[in-house]
Amino acid sequence: MIRKSDRAVAGSADFKGLPDSGGLAETGLDGFASQKLLQRCGFTGWKQGETLWWIL
Repeated sequence: MIRKSDRAVAGSADFKGLPDSGGLAETGLDGFASQKLLQRCGFTGWKQGETLWWIL
C-alpha cells in the first residue's frame, strides 16, 4: 500500500489464492492482526492445526 500524500510504503497484503465456495481464509497461529481483521469482517474460527482456518 502506498500513502498518497508522499508516496511512502505504508503496508502490504499477501493473498494465498482465490476464495473457495465455502469462503475460507487461513492465518498463521501468530497472525494476531490478521485474525482480528477476519473477526471484524464476520469470519469465525473453523479449525486449527499448523494454521488457523476461518469460515465466513
